[in-house]
Amino acid sequence: MIIDKVKQIISNPTGFFESLSENGIKDCYVYFLLVSLVYAVLDTILSVAFRSFGFAVLPADEAALGVGIAFASGIGSWIAGLVFIFVGIAIWHVWLMIFGARVPFEKTMQTSIYAATPFYVFGWIPILGVLAGIWTMVLNIIALPKTHGLSTTKSVIAVLLPSVLIVMFAVTLIALIAGAAFSGLPAF
Repeated sequence: MIIDKVKQIISNPTGFFESLSENGIKDCYVYFLLVSLVYAVLDTILSVAFRSFGFAVLPADEAALGVGIAFASGIGSWIAGLVFIFVGIAIWHVWLMIFGARVPFEKTMQTSIYAATPFYVFGWIPILGVLAGIWTMVLNIIALPKTHGLSTTKSVIAVLLPSVLIVMFAVTLIALIAGAAFSGLPAF
């Protein structure tokens, strides 16, 4: 069932979001729990594999500790994600209401989780993770008119504006830190 849902979301997102008729958050949360767990495990394994080059020069007990910390970090991040997904989607829901969406929180949660499928399936793979993030944004743009009744224009703005603002903030912060570093003034 979950694999079929993943295939449909990736291969026919318009059809999937047009026919999305779930009630409540149980189904989408179980879906999130499973796909995010697979992502966390694969991402942790890849992280350990890349770090293992450094572990090779360490004594065995220190290398084992490093591997253990990597796995604990991966599982800890996954557990935190299971809780904080509600906070992130609540903020996203309020943001969409500013653009005129008038649907229950559950519909925003379903849309957000299912639209993030490419990230959870491919995000752990270097370089593909960036493309999966972009595809997730595209799926949100495709989904919002179907699930929230927003126009395509409002959907594009609602999805892209936060990303643009975050990039602008990051560039400004980097410029401020670099300016302070090269001016001789103390950095933050």
